[in-house]
Amino acid sequence: MDYGFLLTVPIVKLIDREYKFYMLENIPAVPYFNFSMGYSRLNQGGKVSYADPNQADPLPRTARLGYTLSSGLDIKLHNNLFRLFGYDFTVEADNLLINPIEGIGPVTYKSGLGDINIGRNLIQLKSNDNVVVHKGHEFNLFETFTVLIGRFDGNGYYNDESDGIGLRLKGIFTLLKAYTNNKPFNFIADHFDIEYYSSRLVFDGGLESKFESINFSFYGFEF
Repeated sequence: MDYGFLLTVPIVKLIDREYKFYMLENIPAVPYFNFSMGYSRLNQGGKVSYADPNQADPLPRTARLGYTLSSGLDIKLHNNLFRLFGYDFTVEADNLLINPIEGIGPVTYKSGLGDINIGRNLIQLKSNDNVVVHKGHEFNLFETFTVLIGRFDGNGYYNDESDGIGLRLKGIFTLLKAYTNNKPFNFIADHFDIEYYSSRLVFDGGLESKFESINFSFYGFEF
């Protein structure tokens, strides 16, 4: 069982909920700046056995703590909110909560954050032999193009890198809705999105793992 929480604070809206300015005469622009913080515990449970219950292994219980800084600019096109550009910076630290096993003694777990140190791992962005620190940048343009750049280090990783690109149809759907009076386009823009991502992990020594995904989203339906 996994559980966690995510808290997002919209800084600009807290200062002035109605703040906007005009890039052009009839196009209002709405900047945003959000701070998000999350914590999760993964693999809560006992042991897992594949054949012999007497040789069961402890689940890899893990604590994760991280935050994201998000900033960008939305514009309103005929009352439709369109994200012109966005940037996210994310930091996450994770720690395997299993204490070292001595001999044939029972398995015990660390509590709370385990070995995660907020100052060292999440502010100074330094890892160690027990804590892996992930940091990444996400650049979004026109709700259509995404570029991902990241690194992770600690507990067996050596400042390895990750990167990726993404394409989505949300921006095109929003523009069609804003500049056409077509009910099918309006319905699609309000309820559907399609995303494609291609990413890779590059490990020490030049080894690579590549991933591709296509995501279909359906939202905003009322029953």
